[in-house]
Amino acid sequence: MLVIRQKQLDSFLMGDEDKFVRFVIEHIQENHPHRVSECPENLLEQMVRFGLERARSYGFERAEDLTAFVAVMFKIAPNFEEQPKIKESLEDDKIPTNDKFEWLWNRTTDEDWEEAKKDCKVELWFTEETQQIKEFIPKLRQNYANENGG
Repeated sequence: MLVIRQKQLDSFLMGDEDKFVRFVIEHIQENHPHRVSECPENLLEQMVRFGLERARSYGFERAEDLTAFVAVMFKIAPNFEEQPKIKESLEDDKIPTNDKFEWLWNRTTDEDWEEAKKDCKVELWFTEETQQIKEFIPKLRQNYANENGG
């Protein structure tokens, strides 16, 4: 029987960022299809890259932790870690990074997670550039309409 250790798996997945992003995308598509079934692939990739960046800002490095963090962003809210108890757990330097998710589940309540869901900021998924594009679309539509006699 072949045994693959966590370190080997992390090395394999983390050796190529694009492959790792693809792995996380597939995980999200498999586990949260209701959130992403209508999402264009390039946008989903942008969202996953943003999530990975956010996870790394808390010191996460292992593939399983990075994937879990992004999955929670899709399941709960892209800003789930802004909830005070969750944030406190993630920022606690006394907790080894590899243990933070276990601690997170033990130090928070269902009410904390409900609060994180309630305070969901969907727009956080989108970069400032994307927001600017989104805001520019109506102006661009109007410009076309004006020039095309509409």
